[in-house]
Amino acid sequence: MTSAITNKAALLSAAANLVQLGWHLFMCGPDKKPRQQGGFKNASSDIARLDKALTRHPDGMLAVRTGAESGLVVIDIDVDETKGVDGRPWIEEARAKGLPLGPMSMTPRDGLHLYFSHPGERIPCSAGRIASGVDVRGDDGYIIVPPSCSPVGQYSWQTSPVYVPPPPLPDWLITILKPQPAASVEEPNTPLNGGDLEEVASDLSECLTRIREAASGSRNDTLNRKGFIVGKMVGAGAIAHDDALDQVIRAAMAAGLEEAEARKTAIGAIRAGMKRPWSPRRSAPDLSRINRDHFYALDGRTGFVFKEERDPLTERLVLQHISPGAFREAFGNRWLIVQGSTKPRQAPLGDAWLKWPGRRQYDRVIFAPGKNLPVSTYNLWQGMAVEPAPGNCTKFLALLHDVICGGDQGLYEYLIGWIARAVQRPWDPGEVAVVLRGEKGTGKTFFADHVGELFGEHYVQLASSHHLVGNFNAHLESAILVFADEAFWAGDKQGEGVLKTLITGRSIRVERKGIDSKQVANHVHLIMASNSDWVVPASADERRYLVLDVSDAHRQDHAYFAQIEAEWQAGGREALLDLLTKYDLLGFNVRSVPATEALASQKLLSLPPIDRWYLDALREGGIGGYSWREWVSFEEIRKGYTDWCSQEGARVGSKETLGMRLKVLMPPATEGRSRRCQRTVEKTDRRIWGYEFPPLDECRNYFSRKFGIEFEWVTSDTGTTPGPEY
Repeated sequence: MTSAITNKAALLSAAANLVQLGWHLFMCGPDKKPRQQGGFKNASSDIARLDKALTRHPDGMLAVRTGAESGLVVIDIDVDETKGVDGRPWIEEARAKGLPLGPMSMTPRDGLHLYFSHPGERIPCSAGRIASGVDVRGDDGYIIVPPSCSPVGQYSWQTSPVYVPPPPLPDWLITILKPQPAASVEEPNTPLNGGDLEEVASDLSECLTRIREAASGSRNDTLNRKGFIVGKMVGAGAIAHDDALDQVIRAAMAAGLEEAEARKTAIGAIRAGMKRPWSPRRSAPDLSRINRDHFYALDGRTGFVFKEERDPLTERLVLQHISPGAFREAFGNRWLIVQGSTKPRQAPLGDAWLKWPGRRQYDRVIFAPGKNLPVSTYNLWQGMAVEPAPGNCTKFLALLHDVICGGDQGLYEYLIGWIARAVQRPWDPGEVAVVLRGEKGTGKTFFADHVGELFGEHYVQLASSHHLVGNFNAHLESAILVFADEAFWAGDKQGEGVLKTLITGRSIRVERKGIDSKQVANHVHLIMASNSDWVVPASADERRYLVLDVSDAHRQDHAYFAQIEAEWQAGGREALLDLLTKYDLLGFNVRSVPATEALASQKLLSLPPIDRWYLDALREGGIGGYSWREWVSFEEIRKGYTDWCSQEGARVGSKETLGMRLKVLMPPATEGRSRRCQRTVEKTDRRIWGYEFPPLDECRNYFSRKFGIEFEWVTSDTGTTPGPEY
């Protein structure tokens, strides 16, 4: 009896908190089946009703109805060793694609429930659809919630929704989870007919009513979900944007939200909905079905049918180029009745669409971030992923200052300026790449991914040099921020030139498989990360890289990063974009890159063999084991260098290359003179070629200035033996 009373008190206390979030609850038995008439469809926020149910079923478990009613989608990660089921590896794969984490509970069998906000469009329940051991509880579903006790054990919160709100599902996961439409949509620019407008009026009225009547604790979530649906209507051209925004804000204020909060949520929800235009529920014609995700345009001087789809590598929205011939073949097995010159006739569907006056068509396809273009131009620019809003992002900024920049204020100010420039001037190339060097688990990827969230569709993460500096790089055409994670080997001489162009070039050449390459404007802002010592090829006067040694103070510190993530999900993302949007770039010169010890190490690791040999000679205070002299024959220089190459396993190269490089490395001779000159060998009349060397200190100082590195010169004993005299 005492156990039943304790269970009832714990469940009612938890339920009181959850209904404040707008969750609809009901009771299940130990077998997880509903214990009330009507099942999960009669879930409610009535605590008294739950109290009565627990009195009748003292061993009951608390469950929440998922889907639009509670504004939830739950990913159920199963673990059952007896059946060989373990869905946990999917979490790591999904996290690599940008899956955010929010509320999380653990099941008695060590499974996990990951809670997300409902996107506003139907998400059906499924089992094993996205991966083995991974189920989805969406519309017309339910899930057991803590602190329920089953015969096996207790459910417990790892991260409670009371403290961390459910994050939104990423677009790539929504695409997988949502059902395929039974009917196609009308082309967005086609005028809606009377029946369509009746549907719009009905749907709009229902959305505004739900927003106005939302209960305390669920008002913002309801506004977000219903505002998204209104945004779909705006995207279809069924209602004007400003009119829709005004009606949604007024409905939210009627529910009790402050105007500023209502406006912030409404703007973001409507903007997200506009990307997925509303479609009538009635069946649409076959030609309109093609128009839904196809259009015709010229790319250069060649015409293509373009298909809007998701890139399997990056999950970004991309355009597939289809030749008209291939398009006709793709739809060649489907026919349409069309009106001929004298009577109706059958025509292949692909051919009919190409000749249809109502097909979607643009003059050209370009990527022009931040630019207003004619409606006849298809702009790949999707805008920033979030709306800026005042708020708190101090923990994320502390990550930048303390970890990414190692506590250096000057580096921190430059990095903030670099990111702000990418936000405010996305049409310019980055000109400088941010290079992060550090151990795994220090926060390199965490930093890049979170900044990348601001850019949404225009953030690309790459893990292969082929995708960064190789062929078939079309994903770079519409990229603003690119994160190359262990994706470049500094010794790649062939890719070095491509990398430099990608960083500073005003244009880059992109290539798709089977299609001629083309020159496009470069908008890439590159972040590179590696745990290797040598990350980038850096020249003596290098100004293309901000190289940072990332602090390991919080390596594998999961609690530290969890706090930053919680702040990020609670408005930190919007607050950071607000800060970056308002950041004063007056006086910020992106090419004034701070010199760091990490950059100096990249310069040294990038030295070609001749430079490394000469640096060793300066350090040792002599060439070929002899002390420093004001003139050395070329034979001695060549022998000293070849011996050094043999020891180091370096390629010797030609005599001419050695001589030309020495002239560059040594202080220049006075005007009208050359360092290369002849001397007569003592006791003979033979004259041989050699080089005049300035004093050792002068050569060392010149080398330091040339590379921008302060060396600690220590003369060893190897260079103290006097050399031959001439």
